[in-house]
Amino acid sequence: MAPAGVDALLAQFTCYRDVARIRWDISNVLTNVKTLSPAAGSLVLNTGEELHLATLAGTISISFRGASYNIPVEIFITKHYPESPPMAYVRPTKDMDIQKGHRHVDSAGMVYLPYLHEWEARSHDLVELCAAMSGVFGQDPPVYARSSSASSSAGGSFQSGGSSFPSGLSGGGNSTGPVSSAAYAGGKLGGWGGGAGGGADSPPSYAAATAAKEDPVEAARRDVTVKMTGTLQALYEDLRGKIDAEFDAQTALRENQVRLERDLQQAKEQRRHLSGLIPLAQEKKLELDSYAVERKAAAAAHAQPDAEDLVEARDPLSRQLLSLVAENAAIEDALYYLDQGITDGRLSTDEFLREVRRLTRRQFAARALANKVVAAQQQQQQQAQQRPQQQQQQHAGSYSPPPQPRWQPNQLPPIANGAPQLPPRRPSQQGQDAHWLRHPQQA
Repeated sequence: MAPAGVDALLAQFTCYRDVARIRWDISNVLTNVKTLSPAAGSLVLNTGEELHLATLAGTISISFRGASYNIPVEIFITKHYPESPPMAYVRPTKDMDIQKGHRHVDSAGMVYLPYLHEWEARSHDLVELCAAMSGVFGQDPPVYARSSSASSSAGGSFQSGGSSFPSGLSGGGNSTGPVSSAAYAGGKLGGWGGGAGGGADSPPSYAAATAAKEDPVEAARRDVTVKMTGTLQALYEDLRGKIDAEFDAQTALRENQVRLERDLQQAKEQRRHLSGLIPLAQEKKLELDSYAVERKAAAAAHAQPDAEDLVEARDPLSRQLLSLVAENAAIEDALYYLDQGITDGRLSTDEFLREVRRLTRRQFAARALANKVVAAQQQQQQQAQQRPQQQQQQHAGSYSPPPQPRWQPNQLPPIANGAPQLPPRRPSQQGQDAHWLRHPQQA
């Protein structure tokens, strides 16, 4: 049938979902298997449900013991094709019978093949199904010729598995025997499966075959076979799902492996780059350490001296005077904070007067002693200035020593050693009340 005829056939059905795939597979069958023709047929299931499906009816050629034979078959394209496999039946003619206990065909003619059990929509099709049936049936034909005088006079028969297979079908599928391809030419297969147009010579429909009385053993065997087939199909579906999941996991693992190898290569490159930077970092570290040592030495060379080290007395009188001046300044600061304390109310009047009296006595003594130290320094300076003149007079013979000053009872002797150290004076009070330290000539 031309592709247009296939489209007209498929237009009769609304149950198919993948019409394009079905059209493609039927066209391939018509191109490769010339003895099959598309038609509309009916299929009655064991549950009593009747399905109207597209079929491919005719014969397939087999080679058995060096001779070619044509096996009548009918292939039903199921509703969920190609997701679900098609259903194939052997349709014996009136001169044939199905072998009992056949491994791949039950008593109703239903075909069981590993190819159907392992059906995969992406890799299986109808052309390969026909090739699988041809190969399996060539090893073990599913039909045999009935014993009759007509068949015996037609040229005899040979035995195959205990049953005679009609020898009149030999000749590469071109014979005119009871099951020759001419018997199915011209679209006369409509009667198969309960369709219209069937004649007396047409093989019995599947509905009529199931309605006939069957052997209980064969019926039980068929039911067990159908049940096992369903169980196996469910098992295959489960295994197929698990295999697909494993393939997906394997694909993910391969992708992760590629990513990990790429990351490892990048890590190696970074390590190589960082290893090359280590000598440079060590060199820079040495430069920084050298620079830090140089800066530390320069800072030590230009360090600011301590303020206490800036003032150093030349002699004991100067050291004593410096101590007395510091004591006077410290007493001034103490008096200032006492005044703040009584103003803020943190000291009572008695405490304030007692501390002021004590500090002023000490301050008076420090000022008086400082005046005496200043006078002693001035006397030393005068003596230092007069010493060269005295030496000249001694050389000239006209020197007379100056009279020694007599000790006065009310005069305090100068302090040769340093006075007790007191806290330094506040900067805000420095310069105040220091006029008593000035030289008499500056007053």
